[in-house]
Amino acid sequence: MAAYNNLDCAFNNAGIDRVVKPLHEQSIEDFDKILSINARGLFLYMKYEIQQMLIQGAGVLINNSSANGSLRGVAK
Repeated sequence: MAAYNNLDCAFNNAGIDRVVKPLHEQSIEDFDKILSINARGLFLYMKYEIQQMLIQGAGVLINNSSANGSLRGVAK
């Protein structure tokens, strides 16, 4: 904000994939890491972006997901 004064648009695209293996072989640590980055990361981006956009009265948020996040599962 110090450099540009406004946040007109934000494109949120945080995400990681996991090691490709069946769900029952995934570790809880891997699952927690994925959720922390993919879900918590997006939450934190938007939390602060929205605060600023409300202050300035305008702004656009764009959230992106890969095909891995929404369209396919992994099975063996």
